[in-house]
Amino acid sequence: MKHGASSVLDDYWEDFDDQQQEHTAGFDSTTDEAICLKELDAYLAEPIQPRVTPPLDPIEYWKLNQCKYPILADCAQSFLATPASSVES
Repeated sequence: MKHGASSVLDDYWEDFDDQQQEHTAGFDSTTDEAICLKELDAYLAEPIQPRVTPPLDPIEYWKLNQCKYPILADCAQSFLATPASSVES
């Protein structure tokens, strides 16, 4: 690897580390992490949902289970929600 490429890579990882520290600055690992892991463990311990016809809508599943898994439901909503858009024809 060339010295210049190494420097760019080092800069990239330094920026990554800085962003990671900023992102986790308000995260209390003794409580927040434990709550998240407990919720994730409870979700993963549930039996696998049977496949039904018609299939259960993932957004509907998380709406039904948002009280049970509030953190996971929030994550699912972020990933599953599709913003409305319009395209002129």
